[in-house]
Amino acid sequence: MATPVEADKQKYLVWVADLKSATEASKTMEPEKTSHIPKDQKTAFLEGYRNKMDELADDIDSLGKAIEAGKWDEAKALVAQINQVQREGHQRYRSESKDH
Repeated sequence: MATPVEADKQKYLVWVADLKSATEASKTMEPEKTSHIPKDQKTAFLEGYRNKMDELADDIDSLGKAIEAGKWDEAKALVAQINQVQREGHQRYRSESKDH
């Protein structure tokens, strides 16, 4: 979406739907790092993970609405925001091992 094209709106919306579906599916899973978290911190860790996934899902919903409305500058800003939330989530919740 570096240079969005109105004619590709449906393609973008399919991409948003796929992203939302993957986010919702990921929310039901436990992050890779869960097994390394002390038992007394696990509940808070998982709550933080699910809150981050909810934040991501909300941003994805906003992206879909911006695309529907043809608000391309807003959509591009939301893509950047989604990428940032994703990076933060991966840093916090993904295992540091290269095996995963």
